[in-house]
Amino acid sequence: MNNKYAKKGQTPAESVPIFATVRSVRMKGFSLVELMVALFILAVVMCTIIVGFSQLQAMGKKTEMVMIAGNLAQQRMEMAMRKPFENLDTLSETLHYIDQYGNDSGSATDFKRETIIFENYSGDSRLTQVTIKVSYKSYGYRVGIGSVSEMKILTGEVLEKGWSPAPIELITIMVDN
Repeated sequence: MNNKYAKKGQTPAESVPIFATVRSVRMKGFSLVELMVALFILAVVMCTIIVGFSQLQAMGKKTEMVMIAGNLAQQRMEMAMRKPFENLDTLSETLHYIDQYGNDSGSATDFKRETIIFENYSGDSRLTQVTIKVSYKSYGYRVGIGSVSEMKILTGEVLEKGWSPAPIELITIMVDN
C-alpha cells in the first residue's frame, strides 16, 4: 500500500489521524464563500475608517474656523483698547466682511465682523460698552462614490453649510479716565 499515513500492519482506515478530515486532505486554500466573507468584512472596516476620517476632517476645519474667529475678535478688541476713549465710536461697524487676517475682503470670505459701540453705558457718560461679534462659515464633509477614468473610488467633498449659528462674541466696558 502506498498510504502516507500507513504504518506497518495498519489498514488505511486505521492509519488516518482523527484530526484529518476529508476536506483538509483534499483541498488546499479558501472556498469562494470564505473569500467573499473576508472581502465583505474588509469593506465594512474600510468604510468605517473612511467615514471616521472624514468626520475628523470636518471637526478639524470647524476648530480652525473657531480659532481664527476668536483671534479676529481679540485683534479688534485690542484695537479698541488702543484707541483714545473719545474716538471709540469710529470703530463701529455692521456686518463687515473680512479675511482670516482681519483685512477687508468684500463679500467672498469666510468671516464677518460686527462692532457695536454703546456709549453712556448704564447712564454713565464715562462708560462705553464695546461688543465685537465674529461669525464664520460652517463646513461639513460628505463621503461619496466618484468616477476617475471609469474606476469607482471613494471621494470626499467639503460642503459649505452657512454661517455659524453662534458667533464668537467679546464684550468689554471701557472707562474714560
